[in-house]
Amino acid sequence: MSDSNKINKRFSLELKGAVLLFLYYLAIALVVFSKGILSSECLFFLGKASLLQIPELDKIKIFGLTFPQVPFILTSFTALFKFRFGPILVSILGTSILFYKVTTALKPRRFYSKLYYCILATFLLHPLFVFSAISGTSLYASLLFFYLFIYNLLKFLKTSATYNVFVASLYFSLLVFSCHKFIWLILLLVPIIFLFTVETLPIAKDSFFNKLIIIFNTVSLRRRFANKLLALNMVLFALPLGLMVIYRLLNEFYTGSSNYYLDHSFENLFPIFQFNDAKLSYFKQLYPIGFYLNHYTLLKTFIIAPLPFFYLYISRNVFLSVLIFGVLICLVEFLSIRYSESFVAIQFIAVFILTGWALLSAIGTYNYSNFYSNALVVITVLQIMTGVFSFVSGTIADDKNYINALVSLCTPEGYQQKDDDLVFAKFVSRLPTNEVLLADDDVAYRIFAMTESKCRVITQQSALFTDACTDPKQYVNYILIPQKGSVLEKYSKLNHYSLLSVNARQVNLSEVLSNKDWVMFKVIK
Repeated sequence: MSDSNKINKRFSLELKGAVLLFLYYLAIALVVFSKGILSSECLFFLGKASLLQIPELDKIKIFGLTFPQVPFILTSFTALFKFRFGPILVSILGTSILFYKVTTALKPRRFYSKLYYCILATFLLHPLFVFSAISGTSLYASLLFFYLFIYNLLKFLKTSATYNVFVASLYFSLLVFSCHKFIWLILLLVPIIFLFTVETLPIAKDSFFNKLIIIFNTVSLRRRFANKLLALNMVLFALPLGLMVIYRLLNEFYTGSSNYYLDHSFENLFPIFQFNDAKLSYFKQLYPIGFYLNHYTLLKTFIIAPLPFFYLYISRNVFLSVLIFGVLICLVEFLSIRYSESFVAIQFIAVFILTGWALLSAIGTYNYSNFYSNALVVITVLQIMTGVFSFVSGTIADDKNYINALVSLCTPEGYQQKDDDLVFAKFVSRLPTNEVLLADDDVAYRIFAMTESKCRVITQQSALFTDACTDPKQYVNYILIPQKGSVLEKYSKLNHYSLLSVNARQVNLSEVLSNKDWVMFKVIK
């Protein structure tokens, strides 16, 4: 068989694997979706997209300032048509593309088939990647763009082509706009860029330290080293930093605060739940995953993702591998300190696995033997088992909902998720088009995401919001507020305190629907 036929066979194998994964994820997602289970971030995207259909609201502000930016743009087009499965479909496609990019980047090697099926098994069975596909969150975008970024950056070490650094810069920009915490990676990438600059200079020495000694003792090489180091940093970081500066200036221009996209709950799901223990506890119930990395990062990473440490063991370039994994560990530790009020998200575990694959693909300097190939299979199975155990042993309510939905495939009685917000969504959907609802979409995004109402809604982004709060009898027919004593009450501009001021103006309100989280009032006219 010729080399071209072998390559075509490889690509067809990888494409078949990506298609298989897409159908596999699609089947699981349809089952979970049929049980009424939707992640909070998916509902956040749907709720924000539904606001684009309200004529009174500023579309530029909603579409341009919602963060994370890239996942919202990718999912908003499907959400505009009230296609509630749209964000999930996009995340399935993104995770399948990630598998395709990982496997096609691998160079032919003696145990390529074992490596390919280990990666396929990881995508099929590891809960981290399954959740990335079926949840409809921004996790798939963070994983995809991080892998493409680190792969192209490592490829530069092999090819010395500045083109790879420029491509890595593009993907790094997309990564930052998918998860803003990755912007801190710029501080930690400096030693890696320093290493790459030394390694790519044409010096006839194998050791990094020998090359470094020659560079600092030769004037011409020292000057060339400084110029190349400066150029690489500019090419890699100028684009993401420039885009972030422009984005912050847009926030300043439209809202008066450059941090609006991070601090304001209307534009970002996470600020609502990141300031005290009560909110953090509530946020952990909403965010459906059981991995939290606030302490013992290295130990937890080794337990949940041991495969990268195996790659480090068989690597011939141990110094490079240790430095890269050390940077990632420092990143997670830094984030756990910098954002001590919240947990470090799940994608910061996945980056270790993705980096191991990227090192194997881009550098390829590894020791190969039958023993190592068999060990690769064993460690992959162990990694899947520890991932499943960590997910199943979680105590978070939404974790249990996903698990119960999947277990119901094997049980005759089945499982159906009970969502109290759905009751209010159905009530709003039944309102006639001439009725007007007053609600704070900062905290009621789940209800907006699940409703199919054509009635008019006045939110805090509407110009009439203040007037409607002052004199609801003139502007609205219904008022939706958080239940007294609920976690969301203190974060909503519509609560029982504002209700007291309404009653003081002798506006009669009649409670028509309530549960532990929400109360719907009808304005008696």
